[in-house]
Amino acid sequence: MSNAPPITALSPASGLVGTAVEITGTNFGTTVRTVTLNGDADDLERHEHQRAGAGRRDAGPVVVTVNGQASNGMTLTVTSATALTIDRVIFSDGRGTRTTAAFGTPAPGDLLVAFVASDGPTSGGQSVTISGAGVTWTPVKRSNGRLGTSEIWQAPAATQLSNVTVRSTQRFSGYDQSLTVVAFGNAAGAGASVAGSAASGAPSVSMTTKAASLVYGVGNDWDRAVGRTLGANQTSVHQ
Repeated sequence: MSNAPPITALSPASGLVGTAVEITGTNFGTTVRTVTLNGDADDLERHEHQRAGAGRRDAGPVVVTVNGQASNGMTLTVTSATALTIDRVIFSDGRGTRTTAAFGTPAPGDLLVAFVASDGPTSGGQSVTISGAGVTWTPVKRSNGRLGTSEIWQAPAATQLSNVTVRSTQRFSGYDQSLTVVAFGNAAGAGASVAGSAASGAPSVSMTTKAASLVYGVGNDWDRAVGRTLGANQTSVHQ
């Protein structure tokens, strides 16, 4: 009787470089001895039992070998990422609720990301809610540990947008705020996100990104409305 470890499914069966792939099957044992793509063990990096990460652009059979017994091959397609594009940048500054001018996107599938920096009351607890453009907005990160708030929200646009606006509404109204909306093409969504605050001086954070990522940030200074000095290799979108 054969003890070969049959593979019954790959989830997902295709993805970008670095995508985690779950390999479902039986007779894998407690340790996966060898996992290969197109016969090359270097193409898949094992993270845990029955899980691997796609390592380069390629397509071919995934095979699991345990104690010299090879499984059936199941095809995995690995694709390289398409470069992100910045399709639109629009902003609105002022006091109270802010609404952008009308804008559109060049094609379906853009990701809208709203960056908000808002003043707030001395009691703290300021926050904003993003709406508009006929899409569903979800918060990515909020930093309001100090006075005011800095926030990032995102919304995928399944269809091409035309003549839409985006609105930022403060929890405590009547304070200055700056709303910037960026439409990204070929974006799967916001990845890693971090937030920080400091009693004085500029806060610092650290994060790990994936290849071909763009790193954006937003911040506010509750008591010093002055222009920021950028670090090396940084570009100001709006302030």
